[in-house]
Amino acid sequence: MRRNVDVVKPMSNQGLAPLSLNWWDRSQFDWVNMLAFAYGIGWGVTFAFIGRWYVAEIIAISGLLLVSPLTSIKRSSLLRLIIFGYFVLFVGIFISDQINSIPNERSLRGLANPVFAAINALFVSCLFMRNSKSAISMLVGISIGSLLLRLQLGWVDTRVEENQFKANVVPIILPIILISIILAYKLNRKLAVYFIFITGSMLVYFGARSTGLSFCVAAVFIFMSDQRVRIPLPRAVTILLLSIAGGYGLYVLYIQLVLDGVLGGNSAWQVRLMANPYNPLELLVYGRTEVVVAVSAVRDAPFFGHGSWATDTTDHYSRIFAAIRNIPPEVYVRNYQYFSQELIKGHSVILTSWLWGGVLGVLGISMVIYGALRRCKDIVFLESLFPVAAVLLADFVWNAMFSPIGHIRTTFPVILGLIVCAHAAREAIWRPNEILHGVSPRRPISQT
Repeated sequence: MRRNVDVVKPMSNQGLAPLSLNWWDRSQFDWVNMLAFAYGIGWGVTFAFIGRWYVAEIIAISGLLLVSPLTSIKRSSLLRLIIFGYFVLFVGIFISDQINSIPNERSLRGLANPVFAAINALFVSCLFMRNSKSAISMLVGISIGSLLLRLQLGWVDTRVEENQFKANVVPIILPIILISIILAYKLNRKLAVYFIFITGSMLVYFGARSTGLSFCVAAVFIFMSDQRVRIPLPRAVTILLLSIAGGYGLYVLYIQLVLDGVLGGNSAWQVRLMANPYNPLELLVYGRTEVVVAVSAVRDAPFFGHGSWATDTTDHYSRIFAAIRNIPPEVYVRNYQYFSQELIKGHSVILTSWLWGGVLGVLGISMVIYGALRRCKDIVFLESLFPVAAVLLADFVWNAMFSPIGHIRTTFPVILGLIVCAHAAREAIWRPNEILHGVSPRRPISQT
């Protein structure tokens, strides 16, 4: 039986705007959209001051004066959890820096990560809660900003094991692809799912493997979510097993293309190192060797960590890295400047938080990730933004496990903002008197 709820009348500039997307309507392009657009472009302009700053973060700090952040924090328990998690991460890094006698400049650069992560997440959440359509404006701005960043810093000079397409092209075209997905989803949901999966496969083919994998996983998630009836457990298990088998089949095809010389560059270089290229876990070890090294470093200082931008003063962790990559000792010594790394590169948001901030650091980031994943099912309430949120959610999980900690400032805020907005939309449906006004209650997508 459908639940009866009272309609909540929207009020000016307060709370959530309706989630229908008519972004191209000029009357809907308000100051929130313009602020989101400027924020997106701001990621393309940087300057140096005790580390790298982005103009977007300056816009976020000043923009908080316009978006009533205290109201959003008061109304959203998820947003409070995210901010508190970043605060715990900050405390963990601060304590670790004091214990490890980290120089002030390095300490400030490390502490800036959770501070700006919290500011960005709060700012973006406030924007989306005021007007969900501003997410599209932000994506347009990010695409332009990525191009500006390439023009400002120059194209990334890739080495043999890196990939030009992934480093230089994907950051520019990815927001455009996401906007295309929104349009496709509005026209035909099944067509959008096929488009997302094919796009993901093409990204993998051209070398952007992690991004392509996020698209493919999102396509499966969207397909399952669009089934408006409950799937019995036996059928769900069958679908899961078939998905795993199909995914492994595509992996075997990918490896065969690499071995046949169709795909080269980064892929071929890593596959040549593998004893068994058909073992995806072995490819993960060679593709993310830094994660294995980070585990070793965390084991050496589990409680208080190594401090901000932890350094490898004895070459111990660099040699572990070289050993995993099967680099002979004589080659390592001969090419010492190339293989020796000053920093212990975690290449994992979770492990680097532990590496820098000890137990408190990993506890803090775990609170952020747990809060987001616990409420991630609410993204179905984002309507046309749902497929974009699904792609970004898959990317969020990957980055949490296998990407540098800088992602908490750059990529985390958008998906966290979408999840906070979606959760608020769900609360508006079920408890309209306890949430920000501005959303008319709708029947949940999954309700029968």
